[in-house]
Amino acid sequence: SDVCSSDLGTEMEMARDAIRATRDFFKRMRLPSTLSELEIDDEFFDIMAEKAALGCYGTFVDLTKDDIVSIFRASL
Repeated sequence: SDVCSSDLGTEMEMARDAIRATRDFFKRMRLPSTLSELEIDDEFFDIMAEKAALGCYGTFVDLTKDDIVSIFRASL
């Protein structure tokens, strides 16, 4: 299915459909979809998150360093 086309549903259902379609696309293209597949571990997560957090204020959702570390860990 196309990443940008989804049957109408709740925003959460549409988001899940888009994520699923993106994962499927990555698999078909044989692209890595996790940090582990890129051989990235959690060694530098704190430093990476600190730097990323500097640009995450005043955005749609403000993210803290801890928020970003959690996202990184979920991406392993």
